[in-house]
Amino acid sequence: MLFASELKSIYTYPNFEKNINEQAVSLFFKYAYIRAPHTIFKHTYKVKPGHYIKIDVVHKTVEDIKYYDVLDYYNKPKLKISEEEAATEVERLFTSAFQYRMVSDVPVGVFLSGGYDSGVVAAVLQANNTQRIKTFTIGFNEAKYNEAHHAKKMAEYMGTDHHEYYCTTKEAQDILPDLPEIYDEPFGDSSAIPTTLVSRFARKHVTVSLSADGGDEIFAGYMRYPFLQRINNTIHGFPKAVLNTGKFLSNLSVNFVPFLKNNSRMLRIHELLNGSDILNIADIFSQYYNTAELKALLKLRNVNAGLYDEMSPINNQNDFINTCLALDYSIYMVDDILAKVDRATMSVGLEGREPLLDNRIIEFVSQLPSKLKYNHGEKKYLLKKITHKYLPKTLMDRPKSGFALPVNEWLREDLKDYLFQYINEGQLGKHNFINSKKAILLRNDFIVGKENTDTKIWLLLMFQMWWNRWM
Repeated sequence: MLFASELKSIYTYPNFEKNINEQAVSLFFKYAYIRAPHTIFKHTYKVKPGHYIKIDVVHKTVEDIKYYDVLDYYNKPKLKISEEEAATEVERLFTSAFQYRMVSDVPVGVFLSGGYDSGVVAAVLQANNTQRIKTFTIGFNEAKYNEAHHAKKMAEYMGTDHHEYYCTTKEAQDILPDLPEIYDEPFGDSSAIPTTLVSRFARKHVTVSLSADGGDEIFAGYMRYPFLQRINNTIHGFPKAVLNTGKFLSNLSVNFVPFLKNNSRMLRIHELLNGSDILNIADIFSQYYNTAELKALLKLRNVNAGLYDEMSPINNQNDFINTCLALDYSIYMVDDILAKVDRATMSVGLEGREPLLDNRIIEFVSQLPSKLKYNHGEKKYLLKKITHKYLPKTLMDRPKSGFALPVNEWLREDLKDYLFQYINEGQLGKHNFINSKKAILLRNDFIVGKENTDTKIWLLLMFQMWWNRWM
């Protein structure tokens, strides 16, 4: 029995067998990460969130025991309280949870991106501390991806001890060869690059950092929530008899559902209409390669692993939005977002803390009706209401940009050599998981602009780089 916090530690055991888990390969190419309990290797598992492992060495048994499930709180009856009461309680919880994460005998800093989540963390902390808290931001010269100037204005308003660093394109690109080492199984979230960059910058000044992950999943911040809701409403607008008609499905034009037009990940009408269950809709939207594309790309017997397999049931106390939030909090946030931040911070010896993930916050907010999170088109409704007590609305209101980099442009220009170095007949022939002709065609189509989905080619590159580093 081997146990470690990272796979790379287990690799050092001389008798460890690196036999690839085909289901994990399918999960990676579908969703860009490998959800718990799976890992890239057979007979090797992640301990699931809210679980512990009990090992009986006499009888040689392993028991997987659940001690906590966030769905237990989502499944409770929704609280009947006013908006003001809810805001007052959430603000109280914020103050307690954020202050608690500042307890340390070493310097502590806060990642400040310029958005609402990190803004409310920094603002509440600064309002409750006499000393100036340290905030950290990285900027990029590409205006489309840069929020450093917004973060600087926020820091000036709050009065924090602000530090910013503008990364050159080369500095960001130089992270690429390190990714297979940091993320020791295939990991496809390209925002790992800026997360690693800001971690390296902060580590020069502090040894503990506070992030603001969880805000989108708790308070409905992602663009996909209203998008998915519109899809759900559209699907349920069709009579069941019509949806079950094969001829109707085969002839259905994307123009029937206008807001799906020009969205490459949503041109899967047949799948969406057949998958009218909330879990199926959310699963389909989360896929970068759908089942048909995976069958063409991968030489696997089974590519049907789903994102929400083995999940606890979500009851009818939850409407569509709250169900989506519960799903993302349980899976996406844990296996993508938190894995990304944990590996990036620990790669430089920086202790990452997540104040918005205080269990008291999710236990309360999960019991609130969804209208306090997504209200008539307003995302993060309650979070914004609280934030505006500390930061003026004029400073905060702007389109959400996320923590992204121009990966599309890089892969077609400065980093194009990586595509040819790792996605070619020789490299793909080192294993028997990927159809080399299909992968090379995808690479060539991407370079000339026929294939616009950068994530698809990025996942191929990440898998190949991981294979070369560890296999």
